[in-house]
This record gives sequence, C-alpha cells and structure tokens, in this order.
Amino acid sequence: MNKPNITSVYSIQNPNGKKSFFYSTRQDTTQFNYYLLEEDEAAIPRIRRINHAIDLLQDHSKNIARINMDSEDYSLFITQLSQAIRPSIKSERFKEPLKVKKYIPPFPRNKKR
Repeated sequence: MNKPNITSVYSIQNPNGKKSFFYSTRQDTTQFNYYLLEEDEAAIPRIRRINHAIDLLQDHSKNIARINMDSEDYSLFITQLSQAIRPSIKSERFKEPLKVKKYIPPFPRNKKR
C-alpha cells in the first residue's frame, strides 16, 4: 500500500486573523482525504479531518487561496504540520503497554492421567 501524498494546499484567512490550511491527500487513484490544519486558542496546531469539503470551500470561498510549494505560506504549513504530527507520534510511542490479564478458566479442569 502506498503512503498518502499531499496533492494540494490552500490557505484560509479566518475572521479572527489566523491562517488555517486546507489540504488534500491521495492514497491511490480513487481515494482522496481532506484535512484542515488550524491553531487552537493555545496556538497549538491541530489536524481535523473534513468529511464535507465542498461545504467548507463554499463557506470560505472569498478567503481561500491555493499556495505553491515555493511560497512562505507553504513553509509555514509544513512547520505547523510537523508540529501537529509530532505530539501524536510521541504519545503513541511512549505510552505504557497495557497490563495483560492472565486468563483464568471459569472452573478447574480434571487432568487425565
């Protein structure tokens, strides 16, 4: 299976003055996934999966612009994306393993001799 690739990135100017990034990934020729990368109140980047991308694009039709790979916005997007991905990788990597309970049969079985 191929790793998903980012196909296009859009910059969205929010009414509060912060920038959000809308991007799509492509798994294969048939499946596209859409995500919104935005900062929360504590200025921590968060990724949200978008199920109805057309509604989001229509709501922000005046404030959305496609960005190129050589622009400053794209480098900001990559920086925020790496900041959003890195904590999730760390939390998965350093979680303590769950304690496995030992199986105890419901009743003792007679051993055949």
